[in-house]
Amino acid sequence: LYFTLWAGFGIALVVALVLRSPLDFNVTPNRDPLFVTQSDGTIRNIYTLRIRNKHGSEESFRISATTADDAESRALKLTLEGVEGDTITVPADQLYNQRLYLDAGPASDLAGAKRTGIVIWVEQVGEDEPVSDSAETVFNGKGK
Repeated sequence: LYFTLWAGFGIALVVALVLRSPLDFNVTPNRDPLFVTQSDGTIRNIYTLRIRNKHGSEESFRISATTADDAESRALKLTLEGVEGDTITVPADQLYNQRLYLDAGPASDLAGAKRTGIVIWVEQVGEDEPVSDSAETVFNGKGK
């Protein structure tokens, strides 16, 4: 009986290890201040992105942001602090913190609305079957 119970626990742990996602991430908006108005009227929101690479090797991930409306998505400009482009490299089995800036032009609907739902996407680069994940958050604007 004990052997059967311990064998069952062992099998359950191995199955859980095999089925785990190789990527874990979350995004947190910086709340102080909710947004920054640039000198040209552009509204900037700042986020902290945390990515845990559960692969046994260094991996590259592409970061993007979308909204429910394609026109609003095109109005968003994504910038990663200290990184050229939209791709970051995360060491094997590491937690990586990245500052993320989203800018919306002064005439855009995003800048004029109080809060707009957005989705931040993380997608593995250079794999035959890339791993991707998303997290929902909000973009804060000047809205009434």
